[in-house]
Amino acid sequence: MSSLKLPKDKSEARRVVYETLQIVKTKLGVHQQNAFSPLANEIMARLYPKKNNSKKRRA
Repeated sequence: MSSLKLPKDKSEARRVVYETLQIVKTKLGVHQQNAFSPLANEIMARLYPKKNNSKKRRA
């Protein structure tokens, strides 16, 4: 399996994700405007995981 090169610019990646999902939507005949927004958010979250470097304080 080849490695996927992710663009450093998140907005570029988001644009590609949304364009791809737009094509899928038209192929499936989905007309709802934000039908795949949760899916797009999930894809972005998996492509660019948030780095959790915050140390939790103990009382």
